[in-house]
Amino acid sequence: MSLSLVCVSVHRLLPWYNTPKEVKQQMKKTALTALAVLLSASALAACSGKGNQAGETKSPSPSSAQSAAPASQKPKDPPTVELTLPIDAGATINSDTWYIKEWGSKTGVNFNLTTVPRDSQKEKLNLAIASNEFPELTRFFSDDTTYKKYGSKLFVALDPYLAGGKLPNLQAYLKKYPDIEKAMRSTEDGKLYGFPMIQDFEWVSRVWWFNNDVLKKAGMDVGQIKSLDDLKKAMLALQKENGGKPITSSRLGWSYYFWTSSTPFGIAGENNGKDPRYNAEAKKFEYGPTASPQRFKMWVEFERWMYENKLLSPDFITMKDNDLFTGYASGAFPLIREQNTAGTAGPNEPAMEAMLPFAVDGKIQTQPLAPHYNISFRGPWVISNKSKHIDDIVKALDWMYSVEGVQTLFLGKEGEHWVKDPKTPSGFKITGYQSLWTAGADGKQPAGLKTGSELGLSSWWLAGVIPEFNRYNTISAKEGEDAKAKKYLVSRDAIIKTGGTNEAPPAVSFDTEGLKRATELSNQIETYTSENALKFILGQKPMSDWDSFLAGYKNLKVDEWVKLYNDFMVK
Repeated sequence: MSLSLVCVSVHRLLPWYNTPKEVKQQMKKTALTALAVLLSASALAACSGKGNQAGETKSPSPSSAQSAAPASQKPKDPPTVELTLPIDAGATINSDTWYIKEWGSKTGVNFNLTTVPRDSQKEKLNLAIASNEFPELTRFFSDDTTYKKYGSKLFVALDPYLAGGKLPNLQAYLKKYPDIEKAMRSTEDGKLYGFPMIQDFEWVSRVWWFNNDVLKKAGMDVGQIKSLDDLKKAMLALQKENGGKPITSSRLGWSYYFWTSSTPFGIAGENNGKDPRYNAEAKKFEYGPTASPQRFKMWVEFERWMYENKLLSPDFITMKDNDLFTGYASGAFPLIREQNTAGTAGPNEPAMEAMLPFAVDGKIQTQPLAPHYNISFRGPWVISNKSKHIDDIVKALDWMYSVEGVQTLFLGKEGEHWVKDPKTPSGFKITGYQSLWTAGADGKQPAGLKTGSELGLSSWWLAGVIPEFNRYNTISAKEGEDAKAKKYLVSRDAIIKTGGTNEAPPAVSFDTEGLKRATELSNQIETYTSENALKFILGQKPMSDWDSFLAGYKNLKVDEWVKLYNDFMVK
């Protein structure tokens, strides 16, 4: 033990900058005395002949040093890890939130959490990179390729930990879903630099939900929608029952709007509409607007019709998540064009029914099943290679992929927050925070009982694995409510059975130059498409200009952009 270590121990007992002069002198004497004792002990050990045959003493491994420590030695303090996390608008979570504390307690780490709004995450990370002050642990950028570009420069490679058996829980998922590694490994050195968010279920990404109770008041049913004409009739019927007001909107800007609203037309690409579309029949990527210009025009004309008839909110491109979700929950928007869940409809959720695929332009246009990983919108967990606590962070992250880790994030602590119950559809029953089981006969919750959100539970930004019971919300059903619990599983299976899906697209793994070029072309193409398509939809441009608009793509090198995806597609 060195003098510096003795001084560190004394400092922990009494902060040096607040200590009176006479006490400092006494502390100095104490430290020197302790040093003398330690030096004497070291000399005795050297004379005892317990070195190696060459006369050198062996340096013990961390594990052997720990086991050899005297019982009276103060236990090692848990390391404090700087964690930066993007969060959604309205979410509240901090270092003292129950889940953050529990995660640290289970893995021997203290987390000092800094949160940033999701929309400003990229700006914050770019500033961190530029200032060379990158956080120890964070989710990196909302895309699936950028982190690989920075991997060898900024992040810890996981390969030695995988090879050494230090990531058993993550390894189990990598074996279960081998496409994850194909998507995530760096094309430059073949290494894995991030922890993925794993989707442990089958998922249909885009579904249109109608409030069927409202539709039935007009003498219609969502099951009757078999064509675009039927769809228009149903929309007008909803609007009439909705007092003549808009019946739906969107969020997250152009890409997400294009991705969700064009579902029946089969033209939007992957990555929430930012990438080319994968053609499962041809086994290649293509850009929908140029590969299928007829269907692209049909979609633009359909959205233009919606806007002209005031079916689409005038704020559909700029609307924020909370405003849209409030509209769903209040019933102001009885049509949801989103993902395979209508949970945002709140009290109207039971009335929401899925529209099944129908033929457009001669056949049902399919959408791909989602891959079993999400490293685009959420981004992978990454560890700074400058961290002094890399091993501790690796251990903490691997725990998140364990059964206990998954259940803790999405349910809480067994016995304290939930119990197993084979009679419920999910197999669980929530008892320790506000839930169906804690509500009284009047629907009110006990005074002072916290919500799951207040405990930090079910935050996808923290997740390593999303379980099926969370994604399909089976946890919200009691014993005997199987129909309610399986609502979204049933809709998924019906869409698949109807022929509305195809295989998940293969991963695309760019090298540095390929990524740079693909990003450059993508920005140009998306800007051209969005600016012009929106002008057509909003009636600011006549449809007679359509052909000249399509001709403009020739100057944007769409073929080169698509070829990059096909060249870097992981076979």
